[in-house]
Amino acid sequence: MVESDFNADSSFPNLRARQLGVVSTSEAVVNFITDRIKAGELKPGDLLPSEKMLQKQLGVSRFALREGLARLSALGIINVIRGKGSIITEQMDSNSLRNVFLPFHLHSPSKKQEDLLESRIILEGELAALAAKRRTAEHLEALRKNVDRTREVNATVEGFSQLDWEFHKIIAVAANNLFLQQMHTVISDQMQPILVKHAEQEDQRSTIVENHDNVLKAIEAQDAEKAKELAVENLKAFQKDY
Repeated sequence: MVESDFNADSSFPNLRARQLGVVSTSEAVVNFITDRIKAGELKPGDLLPSEKMLQKQLGVSRFALREGLARLSALGIINVIRGKGSIITEQMDSNSLRNVFLPFHLHSPSKKQEDLLESRIILEGELAALAAKRRTAEHLEALRKNVDRTREVNATVEGFSQLDWEFHKIIAVAANNLFLQQMHTVISDQMQPILVKHAEQEDQRSTIVENHDNVLKAIEAQDAEKAKELAVENLKAFQKDY
């Protein structure tokens, strides 16, 4: 089996959109791979380049790349085989590339955005409670590093919104429920443009950092009720401000 060779420069429209806050980084990875399949540059049975090579080609973090690959796997577009890598599914056809979840971008009707925000509150409250019960030392370390880095990039809208997104993703992973994690991936992908817009307000950035720190402390103390309460309270405040 030969590793596929394709030109990463052709992904520029997707990566450019991600940089402008239209899609999340992991979604840009998904779009890049699916676009290569549609263009015929990747075919069923092809082996994707190594994670290290994809990171270099796409200019994305290891975390974002793995989130994108996980979503492609969940959609049945690739198979991840230990010791071999990621392979385009043999049964791949054009219909399987269609994502059943339509994006809620900033120009969407307000009712759709309200529904999206409401769904996020319900889901992330439960994820925070589960994370408090199931978190590991590695999860806590990742959350602490995220909060510390968020403080460092407090004046950078793009960097702040990406770290905000990653904070919630770490909690979803710590909850250790694959189905809920996949649901959160779909919602968070659609939330990215809203997070960017929200991060433009400097006073809100400071509030978000403190809110994240409080949720982290509750998760660290394994106080599931408090973690859920804080997560819901923070997201309701976000919803009201937005």
